[in-house]
Amino acid sequence: MQSSAFLFCHTQECKYCPKFVFSPAINEREEAIKWLSDLSKHLEEKIHESIELMKDLSNSLASTFRQGNSDLLKSTSKQLVTYMDQKVIIEYALMETNDYE
Repeated sequence: MQSSAFLFCHTQECKYCPKFVFSPAINEREEAIKWLSDLSKHLEEKIHESIELMKDLSNSLASTFRQGNSDLLKSTSKQLVTYMDQKVIIEYALMETNDYE
C-alpha cells in the first residue's frame, strides 16, 4: 500500500523531488556523485534539445501558422521548464556534496 504522501507527489521520480535527501553511504559516495553529475549532463542535453526544437518551431510559425506546431511549441516550453526545475534540484545536491568534501 502506498503512503498518501506518495500519491500527491508531482515529480514522478524521487531524484527530482525538492524533498529528496542525497545521502549516499560513504563507500558509495564517489559513484553517487558521478550518478548526479551524469544526470545533470543528461538534463543539460535535454534543455538544449528543447531550446533548439523551440527555435525551429518558432521559425516555422513565423513563416506559416500551423496549429500543430503551435501546440508542440507550448508543450516543449512546458517540458523545458520541467527540465530546468529538475536540473536546479540536481545541481543543488551536487553543490551540497562539494560543501561537505
